Amino acid sequence: MSKKTFSIWLLPIDSDNHYLSKIVQSLSEVYNAPFFQPHCTLFSSINNLKNAEKIIDQIDIDSFKVDVNGINHSNDVWKTVFIDLKNTIQLQSLNLLWKNFEDEEYLFSPHISLIYKSLEMDKRKKIIQNLSIKKSFSFDKIAIVNTTAPVEYWETVYSKLF
Repeated sequence: MSKKTFSIWLLPIDSDNHYLSKIVQSLSEVYNAPFFQPHCTLFSSINNLKNAEKIIDQIDIDSFKVDVNGINHSNDVWKTVFIDLKNTIQLQSLNLLWKNFEDEEYLFSPHISLIYKSLEMDKRKKIIQNLSIKKSFSFDKIAIVNTTAPVEYWETVYSKLF
């Protein structure tokens, strides 16, 4: 059995989560891609669940808003089409908590993925052309998600509201 890996996600407030979930759901249906919970990955992959929980328990911040730079796409399946977020001080600080804790290398590039699927550039560009996205999103929760299995089976194992 392979060892479990976990990711640290920042989750949007309920209204933004609903807004983003509708987009993710629609794209997953149109392109036969897996549905997933909208999030901004702060760090991946964490191996020590108990230490990650301790770090989350010590976080004491208020919910905060992050402005959008735009919508972009890539060949990386985890960033097929995504909302590029401005790298705020809050995001950098939260990411640093994990950099100091884990030996893993993780290139932090704050974004909210909208679809996980290997798609040709034309299709990715078409998705972007047909999307209209809000100018900012607010976040109020941090979660540890078991990302060992395929996307359909990812599950939150620990979370905390700010």
